Amino acid sequence: MIVKTCNGVVVIEKNNDITLFDPETFMVFYPKENGSYEESISSFLEKKSIIKQKNSSQDTPLFQATSTIKKRLSIYWLVTNNCNLRCSYCFADGGSYGQTRGYMEEKTIEQMLSLLNKDFSDVDEFRILFFGGEPCLYPKVMEMTALAAKDILKGKKLILSGTTNGTILPEKLQSFLEENNVKFAVSLDGQKCVQNCLRKTATGIGSYDLVRKNLKNFKLISKKLPILVTVTPKNMELTKTYLHLKELGASYIRFTPATLPSDSSLCFTDNDIAFLKNELTNLADIYLKDLLTEEHPVEIESFSIIKSIFHNQKRRTYCGLGDGIIAVTPQGDLYPCPHFIGEKRHCLGNVHSTFDKEAFKNYFHENQLGKKPTCNACPVKNLCGGECYNYLDNRDKGPNDMSSILCEIFKHQAYLSIWMYAKLYKAGFFAKNINKPCNIENTVKSKTIVEEQAC
Repeated sequence: MIVKTCNGVVVIEKNNDITLFDPETFMVFYPKENGSYEESISSFLEKKSIIKQKNSSQDTPLFQATSTIKKRLSIYWLVTNNCNLRCSYCFADGGSYGQTRGYMEEKTIEQMLSLLNKDFSDVDEFRILFFGGEPCLYPKVMEMTALAAKDILKGKKLILSGTTNGTILPEKLQSFLEENNVKFAVSLDGQKCVQNCLRKTATGIGSYDLVRKNLKNFKLISKKLPILVTVTPKNMELTKTYLHLKELGASYIRFTPATLPSDSSLCFTDNDIAFLKNELTNLADIYLKDLLTEEHPVEIESFSIIKSIFHNQKRRTYCGLGDGIIAVTPQGDLYPCPHFIGEKRHCLGNVHSTFDKEAFKNYFHENQLGKKPTCNACPVKNLCGGECYNYLDNRDKGPNDMSSILCEIFKHQAYLSIWMYAKLYKAGFFAKNINKPCNIENTVKSKTIVEEQAC
C-alpha cells in the first residue's frame, strides 16, 4: 500500500486501486474513469469550495441537533492491585503498580460512590469497569460495589463491566455476573504457545488452558465474547491470532501494542513495525471478505475507524481523559486514568480526604487535539484525536518512543480502513447493515458534493 497526499487529499494505492479521502469532510471517492486522480481531486475541491461559500451565506446551521447528548463517566475501579499472572509486558508491575498489594474495602467503596454522586451530579450514566490486578480474585468487592452503587447512585443509569485474565471463574462469581449483567472482556494473546510464553502465572505456568476452559462460560454470561490482545514482537502474526480467536467464539477483538519502556527486551524495532504493518494489511484483506460474506462477523477494533468515516465522527481528543474517565485504586487514590497510577504528580486526591476536580478538568483541556502541535499536519488527526496523553507525558524522545510507534501503527490502520470503507460502500454493505443517522455534522451536505464519483 502506497499513501501520499495531493492538495490536502489523501491518495491510497492498494491492489492497483486508487482511493481518495478528504480529511475535512471525510469524503471517500474514486478517481473518475479514464481520468487521473489529480483531475478528480481538482474537481472535488472546486465543488467543495462552492458548497462552502453557499453554506456560509445561510443563516441557519447545517444541522439541528435532535436530542441532548447524555454525559457518561467510566470509572476504572481497581478491585485489587493483586494478580495471579505475571505477564511479561505488564505496564502495572504485575498488577501492583509498584504499591503494596491489597483490595478495596467497603468504606472506600462507599466513599468513592458518594464522591461520584456529589462531584459528578451532572453525569447521566456511570460505567463501573472492574479492573486490577485481577478483579476476579476478589468477587466480594465486586458484589459490595454493585449493591452499594444501586443505592447511592439511585436514579442514574449504571453499567457494570470489567476486564479479566480469564483464569478464574468459580460458580458463585458466575452467578453474580449473570444476575447483575456484568460483562467481562477477556485478555488472551493468541494461540497456546504465544499465551503460555507471554502470560504466565505467578508460579511460572502457562495460562492458556486455564483461560480456554472458562471462555464458554464468559460468553454465556455476556452473550458475547470480547477478547483483548496485547501485541508484542512475539505475537505479531495478527491473521493467525484473528482466525484462532474467531474459532474460540470471539465477538470482538482489540489488538493493542504493549506499553513498554525503552529498555524493554520486548520493544518494537523498525523491522518489527514493518512486519506489523504488513500483518495489518493482510488482516484487512481477510476481514473485508468476512464483512461481506458472514452474517455475524467478528468486530475488529483496529478497523472501527470505518464507522467514524461513515458517520462523519470527528475526534477532538484521543480519549475521555479529564471528562469521561477516572481511576480509583484499592486505597482510594484518584487518577485521570490507570496508566498514571503510582505517579504522585498525577494523583487527584483520595476519596477519604479531598478530590481536586479542577486538576481533573485540566487534563481534558490539555488532551485536546489543538494542544498537540505534532498532530497539526497529520491527515488522519480527526480520526485519531491526537496522541495518548500518557505516552506524550512520558515520551522518551528515542527510537523506542511508544507515542511515535502507536502513531505510525494508527495511521496505517486508518489508511486501511479508508480503503475498506470504499470497498464496502461500493458493495452496498452500509445500505444493508447500518441505519444512517441524520444528525451528524455536515453529513448530508458534504456527501452530495461528489455524488457522481462516490464509491
